[in-house]
Parts: sequence; structure tokens; C-alpha cells
Amino acid sequence: MKRDEAVRILRKQQKDLVERYHIAYLSLFGPVTRDETHSDGSVGILVKFAQPTGLFQFVDLKKRLETLLGCKVEIGKPHSLKPQFRARILQEAIRVF
Repeated sequence: MKRDEAVRILRKQQKDLVERYHIAYLSLFGPVTRDETHSDGSVGILVKFAQPTGLFQFVDLKKRLETLLGCKVEIGKPHSLKPQFRARILQEAIRVF
């Protein structure tokens, strides 16, 4: 999936995603930010929630994003990134909303 297409799809669904999942912000990371195809075709997404989120809501968001984008999604929270990768991922991340 191309970066611009992912951004367009996600921004179109912004209102619904924010209201349903209480998202403070959402960013793309990984190969999609460089318009490179990942070997498994997945899209990396960082999400920060505006309020505490349980496992079921997190999994539901992942499934919703996979349906919207039509591909596998790797989803993570900024504070849960491994320290050795955090700086690089946050530097290359593209804020969608």
C-alpha cells in the first residue's frame, strides 16, 4: 500500500475512529512511510489513545484498520516501542491525525 492512499483512507475515517476508539492521534510508521512495500504487505500504525483502552478495544481497532486498508496492520503505542527502535520509528512516523 502506498503512503498517500493509506493517509487518504484513514483521514476519511478519522471522525469515526476518534469517536469509536478515543484516539488522541494516529501515525504511520515503517516501510509505508517511505512508499516501500513490506515483505508481508503490512502497514505500521502508531496510536495514542485519549483514555485507557482495554485489549478487546485494541484488537477491534486493529481489525477495523485491516478492513479499511485491505491489508495486515501492525499496531503499537508510542510508549510500548522497544527502546532500541523508538527514536528511529518516532522520527520517521507520519502523523495522519
